[in-house]
Formats: sequence, C-alpha cells, structure tokens
Amino acid sequence: MSKATTLAKALQNWEAEHPGESFVDAVEIKLCFQFPPIERLETTVLTQLSKCERLSISSNAIDKLVNFPPMKTLTRLSLGRNMIKRLTGLEEIAGNLRELWLSYNMIEKLEGLSGCLKLNTFFISNNRIKAWEELDKIKELPELENVVFTGNPFYGSLGDEAKYYVLKKLPNAKNIDGIIVTGAHTSRAEKLPDAFPAPVK
Repeated sequence: MSKATTLAKALQNWEAEHPGESFVDAVEIKLCFQFPPIERLETTVLTQLSKCERLSISSNAIDKLVNFPPMKTLTRLSLGRNMIKRLTGLEEIAGNLRELWLSYNMIEKLEGLSGCLKLNTFFISNNRIKAWEELDKIKELPELENVVFTGNPFYGSLGDEAKYYVLKKLPNAKNIDGIIVTGAHTSRAEKLPDAFPAPVK
C-alpha cells in the first residue's frame, strides 16, 4: 500500500514543476491529484505559505482540517474532492477569505464560518447537509453572493425549485447553483411559506 504524500513533499513536487520558483514566495499554489494522495494538513508547513493568495489542495484524501495559522494574504481556499467531515480551524484565516470551495466532501454542518465576513463565494455541493436550518448559520455573512449547494440531502426532490428556498434563506445571494438571481426569483422566494421541507433522516 502506498504511503501518503505529506504536504511538505507535495510542495517539493510543486517546486520541481515550477523551476526557479519557491513555494514560500508563491501567490498561487495547486497541489491537486497528488499520488499517493495527501491525507493530512500540517500547520507548521502551512505557516511557510506566507504570501499565498490562492491555495488548492483538491482531489486528495484529507479527512479533517487543522487549525490554520494566520495566512493574511489567503483569499481563496479550495479543498474540494477530499474526505472532510467538519469545518473547523478556520478562525485565523476567516477574516480574509473571499472564496471557499468544499464540494464533494462529507460535511454535514455549516459550522465555523461566522468570522468569514468577506466571504463572497461558497461552493459546498455534494456533501451531507441534511437540514435547511444549516443555512441560517451563514445568512448573516454580509458579502456572501455566490453559492452552490446542489447534491446535498436537504435539497430532497425539489430539483430546480430548491434555489427559491435558498434565496429565502439567503436573500443577498446573486448566483445560486450557477443561476443568476433575477427579480422574478426574488419575488417567488418571498412568497414561499415560512415552513421549510423537513430535514432528511
């Protein structure tokens, strides 16, 4: 059985693919599809990415997040297609994140995001969110406009109708599941009953 690729080794691989560049000075780093995959994030290694603005570690085998160190330049974090179960440890980077990509994981709760006051884009399709009430945890984020929730259990059999329920929960959204919100969408969402579909068991 292949041993997992460490984050440090993945960064060495990145430097080998980018001759003359150092990951310490890189603004954008992509560590996707490592083989064998990355299974763990290491705080001590992340600390070295002091200039990184866009970090992608998608399509690996990470099952949990660490307490991210202060990464003041980081605005986009992509961890899609992993095995992450809980949203934790984002406190130190929450204040500067503008994009968070977490589709195709195993997340059930939208916790740990209250400090993401600059978050504009949040993609979390194909996870395990079961209740519409989870959206209440992010409805106060002032700049959140672009969201994707398709493929989560709480959509049930609503199909395209789901976007109206999302809009009722997140009235400031401008783009839901790839669909640009219009005045007609808003009017219809406002007429929905206050009772939302029951959580999935």
